Amino acid sequence: MKIDDLYKFLQDTLRINIEVLDKEPTFIASLPLALKKRYPVTRIKIYEQKAYIVQIEDASRGSVSKHYELVNDATEYPVILYISKQAKELKNYLIERNIPFVIEESVIYLPQFAMYAAELETNRFKLKTRRKKLSKFSQQTLLYLLLTQRQRSLNISELADIYNVSDMTASRALTGLYDEKILTVELEGRVKEYRLNDEKKRLEKILLLLKAPKNGAVYIAEDDEPYFQHLKLSGSSALSNYTDMIEGFRTYAIEKKNLKKLLDNSPHIEVYSEAYDNSFIKIETWAYSPSILPENDNNMLMGNYTNRYVDVISLYLNYQKTVQAHSDIRFSDAMRQLHIKVKEIIYG
Repeated sequence: MKIDDLYKFLQDTLRINIEVLDKEPTFIASLPLALKKRYPVTRIKIYEQKAYIVQIEDASRGSVSKHYELVNDATEYPVILYISKQAKELKNYLIERNIPFVIEESVIYLPQFAMYAAELETNRFKLKTRRKKLSKFSQQTLLYLLLTQRQRSLNISELADIYNVSDMTASRALTGLYDEKILTVELEGRVKEYRLNDEKKRLEKILLLLKAPKNGAVYIAEDDEPYFQHLKLSGSSALSNYTDMIEGFRTYAIEKKNLKKLLDNSPHIEVYSEAYDNSFIKIETWAYSPSILPENDNNMLMGNYTNRYVDVISLYLNYQKTVQAHSDIRFSDAMRQLHIKVKEIIYG
């Protein structure tokens, strides 16, 4: 069972590029010496995401589970078990415990990486667009079209009215999305009507172009919460609405410039850089206002529309880069649920 065979298996099956960073476990200072001697450990990189590969030739269920937890606790990145064919009876046992693994030349179970499958290299054009991002207002425009009825069109005047911006700003956003081939345009009379381009490969490009709106966070005391209750719930509060995750800190979202205005008008409100106990309220600052974007059209159709939560795509964008370093299985499960909802919205 050669580690190079694993790289080839993953690259050929998932069509992803894997970079080998280290082939010796000595780089994990906190890993017990006995484990370093027992299991070959390799550090790899899948685009920006790092992970550790632990090779297992033959081991009992209890031993593998125990040692996986030890390695996982000793590292800051996800751990993937590489199992020989002789130990494939471990498969169901590991799946039940949500432990990522690859069985030699046969089975791939990577729950923490699954949500990135569509965003990784499935065709060449993605590599060209991976680092390119939309402008802030183009992103808001695209999210608005995705979260409202998919078949609706939007013209320059309508967009300008929705966001209270100039026709020039609205035109620039719609034209930018058209240039990226995310929108199509039809001339109806003298008015250009823009619609989402339903070509599959264009839709796959969307998540590569969007960026997380959250750019910071502060905390307030519970007594000051009434000043923020008109805002939409975000963070773990929204995650608990869209998924099975239990709410942590109650969290609201506000555009950064609007938080400054609110605090200027209410100078008695104190903000803190950290929470000193569980009663504190978290306030996320965003690059754009979450207030205009609806939760999503599916909630509206199902009668579950409350307009109390930030939209599901922006929420996903805020969390997607942290999930790989998150060791909580419940969080990984919640992110998979969220990712499914995002895909449903994008693909319709």
